[in-house]
Amino acid sequence: MHDLGIVRVASPCLDQAMSIARVIRNTSGSNIHIRGLTLPGEIRPVHRGPFDSFHRTTLGDLSGSIPAGGTATAALLERGDINVGAVTMTQNALRFYSKPWSLSLARNCGIPVPDTWTDSCDDLQFPVFTKPQFEGGAGTRKIARSRDELPGDVDMIYQEYIDSPGTYGVGFIADSGKITAYHTHYERESYPSIGGSAVVAERYNDERLVKYVRAIISASKYSGWGLAEFKYCPSRDDFVFMEINAKFWASCILAFHNEPRFTELFFNGTSALRPVTRMLFINRALARGWGYTIRSLPREMILSRNYYGEGAWRTELAKLVVPSGVVRKIRDLMLRT
Repeated sequence: MHDLGIVRVASPCLDQAMSIARVIRNTSGSNIHIRGLTLPGEIRPVHRGPFDSFHRTTLGDLSGSIPAGGTATAALLERGDINVGAVTMTQNALRFYSKPWSLSLARNCGIPVPDTWTDSCDDLQFPVFTKPQFEGGAGTRKIARSRDELPGDVDMIYQEYIDSPGTYGVGFIADSGKITAYHTHYERESYPSIGGSAVVAERYNDERLVKYVRAIISASKYSGWGLAEFKYCPSRDDFVFMEINAKFWASCILAFHNEPRFTELFFNGTSALRPVTRMLFINRALARGWGYTIRSLPREMILSRNYYGEGAWRTELAKLVVPSGVVRKIRDLMLRT
């Protein structure tokens, strides 16, 4: 009997890691061994899902793995380019980990961006949305309606608050400044509710979004994959660029279902996934708490008809009924094992 090939996926606790492993499993069947690499501070999933095994590792031992999250992606890019299937992410993608840099680039491309400040100066116009200046940086994402509500974190940016529902995303693969595959979605509900990862996402089409992303990708000579995010601004009657996440995104499974080029380029195989109009990420819906679960989850299950969350939904359901102190103790125990 010949040895199975081993595919290593970093940060298996993330939804995108489960999505990647699921597509690889569907493409390759039992001919491979999919190993999840948990990084310091991460816990391995309670539900094995498409993974065959889990292994604790460090940021220095990720060579040849598929980086699911921003931490692993940045660690690999700092040492060189990353190859996933036929797609190469070059080190230049690290520039987008700086939010001020990417906003400046978009502005120079003639794309609407929110008014942005890099310090809590006297010119701030409230309300403002606060977030870390750098992807993965420490800091509080929140809406501050007065100076007293500003977080005390350092290395933050303060942005004009655009009061409109949802977020628009364009997931893409690019090669030397040209987009080779893309999928556009509308993130109707998020976790956290002010913006984060999709709870409900659906296919969406608007050529302005694609035009803006093409301009940014071309100007930066971007190679690799990522998600460009926008908000719709009623006063401008236009989409406003927020950021590009140079990594796999939490709802990438929706793009894998709807654009076969993603699975062809990443996983060297023809996608057998059927097109999906709307998807509910049930684990993140439960993470919104009892209020959202009781008020909105039944309706979303009827409207979406396509659910995702692997076994993580069981974990989030348990968190709703188990006291928070017990949850913290369980997490601490899992981090030690």
